[in-house]
Amino acid sequence: MQHLTGDREDCSDVIGIYPMLPDETCNFLVFDFDNHDDNTNGDDFANTDELWKEEVNALREICRIYGVDILTERSRSGRGAHIWIFFQEPVPARLARLFGTALLTKGAESVNQKNFRTYDRMLPAQDHMPAGGLGNLIALPLQGQALKKGNSAFIDEDWKVYPNQWQQLQKVKKLPKEFIEKKINEWSEDGVLGVLAENMDEAETEDASGYSGESLPAEKAEQNGQTQQAKSRKFDKKLKPWKKKKLQLYSEDVSGPVHLVLANGIYIEKENLQPRMQNTLRRMAAYSNPQYYKNLAMGFSTRDNPRIVACSEDFDDYISIPRGLHEKLKEKLEEGKIPYLVNDERQKGSKIHVEFSGELYPEQRKAAEEMLRHENGILHAATAFGKTAVEAYLIAERKTNTLVLVHNKEIMNNWLEDLQKFLDIDEQPPEYVTPKGRVKRRKSVIGARYAGHNSMTGIVDVVMLSSLGKPGNIDTVVKDYGLVLIDEYDIIGLSREAA
Repeated sequence: MQHLTGDREDCSDVIGIYPMLPDETCNFLVFDFDNHDDNTNGDDFANTDELWKEEVNALREICRIYGVDILTERSRSGRGAHIWIFFQEPVPARLARLFGTALLTKGAESVNQKNFRTYDRMLPAQDHMPAGGLGNLIALPLQGQALKKGNSAFIDEDWKVYPNQWQQLQKVKKLPKEFIEKKINEWSEDGVLGVLAENMDEAETEDASGYSGESLPAEKAEQNGQTQQAKSRKFDKKLKPWKKKKLQLYSEDVSGPVHLVLANGIYIEKENLQPRMQNTLRRMAAYSNPQYYKNLAMGFSTRDNPRIVACSEDFDDYISIPRGLHEKLKEKLEEGKIPYLVNDERQKGSKIHVEFSGELYPEQRKAAEEMLRHENGILHAATAFGKTAVEAYLIAERKTNTLVLVHNKEIMNNWLEDLQKFLDIDEQPPEYVTPKGRVKRRKSVIGARYAGHNSMTGIVDVVMLSSLGKPGNIDTVVKDYGLVLIDEYDIIGLSREAA
């Protein structure tokens, strides 16, 4: 009763609930739109921007379209929300989470979803009870102190508090287990996560969630305390390896040509694109996070490990995806018979007079010729393959000024040595002004930059990544080159802004 009356101003009388029961079932699924970042100030988990409202409205619209009755609660802070989905009977947490995932994926066909964060907002947050724990706690709604401010209350589509909270609780339709099972089947033709970058053209295999539609043997299920989960798995149709998971773009989702701008990414104009088209473009630049599933399977926290890693970015008028998807995007547009216009805003660089003075082995030449066929690429080869020689050959063939990014001094020295050996550059080293105001000329056309040293020439330069600044504040000198080579990109984890 004290929870409802709110007698204590510090809200210490608020009651919370663990959604997952001891048998790993739950009576409801909650989408939590509070701010649980580590740098959150205070204990009310208030959001600091308005993006959460867009996410809430998107999910509410999805639920309306697909017949899922919900209650939306404005959180205690007034700057967050919980969406509650109630069940007629306890259902396995795994089944509830599959339903929530499939609902979001199906909703992407009709409602614009600017990010994939909602996939990580479900409570229960795990399929199974964590060892030695009880799962995630969520505060119950109708907290007395917050209710006085119109918060911790169920709200309507206009974000207004319902006058009779108990009546709304009584009216909400609880979902039967049969409905949940049926909809997971209907909505999971391409797996509950749908098609992402890593499987946009692959044969269908087990879903990224690890769910294969198979039942656990009853004996094993009982040993693991998972009888309910075992029973729940038998409903789902088995995946069909002869079917293809294929990402498709549809002409009916576009009015007129698609406008593309090539710059530090591919910027796709939103104006004439339907939600399904926009969401599919975002999926081209997203992949399932293996660390998330590893933690989930081991019963560890998945916090700070998003289920889907998104490499797209939304702006007011554009969706941006990585430039490496240029050829794949054109291929998908052409498959869908969708016209497109390209505005190339990329830096063309400056032409340089350069020849390759070495000799490539047959394997190296094959790799070099293949890379020259593409505008972007990754050279993956064994140690001692001679990747630097191949990349020097690319510089000579492209004949444009080049920036080489490295992450340590040893690699930098190797590059400087190899470029001097493999390239014959017929350019005059540029002049520069010393700190005392004297004009001098660089000793070499191949420059370098690292902590405390800058001999960049703008012709061919080898640069330590750390010397260029931090993400969001990168030296604009990187924009002046026609070719950028990144050494050991997989180790340094470059973002597009840094490259």
